[in-house]
Order: sequence, then C-alpha cells, then structure tokens
Amino acid sequence: MKNYNLKKTKYWKNFYHFNQLESTNTEAENFIKKGISNGIIITDLQTKGRGRNNKQWESPNSGNIYTTFFAKINHLTASTISKRTVIATQQTVNQFIKTNSKIKWPNDILVNNKKISGI
Repeated sequence: MKNYNLKKTKYWKNFYHFNQLESTNTEAENFIKKGISNGIIITDLQTKGRGRNNKQWESPNSGNIYTTFFAKINHLTASTISKRTVIATQQTVNQFIKTNSKIKWPNDILVNNKKISGI
C-alpha cells in the first residue's frame, strides 16, 4: 500500500493506493472499523469488486481506476454527492469522446449503450 498525505480537508484526510484489493468498498469498511473515518482508496485491480445490490463487478488490471471515497456524512448528503458525481463524470467523459455519453440512473455512464463507469 502506498499512503499519500494530501492537503487536509474536512473529509479527505487520507489517500491510499493499493496494487490489488478484493474490493475498495471492503477496504473502506476495514478502515472505518480501525477508526479511520475519512479517506480515498484507489486500487489498480479488484479481485472481488461489487456493484449495487452486491452484483459482481469485473475489475481487470487494464488501466482502469477503482476508487472508494468514504466519510461520515448524512444520508441526504450521500445521495446528493452520488448524483453530482455521476453528472460530473458524464461531463468529463464527454470532453474526451466524439459522441455524448448517457446517464443510466442512478449511477452508470453509458457510451454507445455500453457501461463504461459506475459511481
């Protein structure tokens, strides 16, 4: 694990980069159990990634980014962050492709009707 100390903000105090994890979500849960309440986890490869409703998530080591942000926030704020993140991701993707991406609510980005991102 590589640990990066970023500029301290209210929520994002720690940034952790792993070469391989079972799941960034599982690792966030482990950090919370250890008393670390805020941070960003990124890995190059997930062996047991999961999406919504525990659906299996393929996470090959092929240049993708697998990330979990975790912080103590209320439910309403979490919902707002998710919606804003999917919109920001779509807008960013659209800067790099010739056709426009689409949002499949609540959290997927599609290009040519194929999922390229899950928030």
